Amino acid sequence: MSAIIVSGRQTNRQSNWELLRIVAMLMIVAGHFFQQSGFIRSASAADYWFSIFAGSGSRIAVNMFLMLGCWFMVDTKFKAHRIIKLYLNVWCFTVPLTILVVCLGFSPTMKDVARGIFPFVGKGLWFASAYIMLILFSPWLHKVLEWKEYSIRNLLIVSFLLISVWVTFWTIDRTEDQWLDIVVWFSFMYVFIGYSNFPHEKHELFP
Repeated sequence: MSAIIVSGRQTNRQSNWELLRIVAMLMIVAGHFFQQSGFIRSASAADYWFSIFAGSGSRIAVNMFLMLGCWFMVDTKFKAHRIIKLYLNVWCFTVPLTILVVCLGFSPTMKDVARGIFPFVGKGLWFASAYIMLILFSPWLHKVLEWKEYSIRNLLIVSFLLISVWVTFWTIDRTEDQWLDIVVWFSFMYVFIGYSNFPHEKHELFP
């Protein structure tokens, strides 16, 4: 079964994927609005439960973006220019916004200015930072997809259990996710998507 999983799968972008991206973006916008605007703290009754439901969608949407990215990434060769392109795309938003904030008379800290110029420093834009790391790791993660099928499946089962237990206890007294946890999860999803997108033979769980 070795190398069967990495057999080529030519997949072009389709309108249904783009529609899914649009829905995911709306979910992220809703999540940021309800969670960061203070609306939840002032809402009551039906408004409160609606804001909880709508605000929770951002977590789902982030994983939707991740799964879509992995879906297309597992069949493409590593290209360094993708990282540069992603960096420049984000830079074109963060730098003008940072300059605008300064021109409007606000006094951002040096840390905020540094994050605007170098948007992947300090986990200011955590998804972009973790996604760049995923692209960097992808050549090695792709090697995992050349293992025997049952080895990959067993790795996914064990790693999923370890990741779930680790995050449950490690972040129990922390206010935000750890960046390393996020990178590990992104790497797990890459292997999971790569494994699930190819035909599989039947094997015993632990042969």
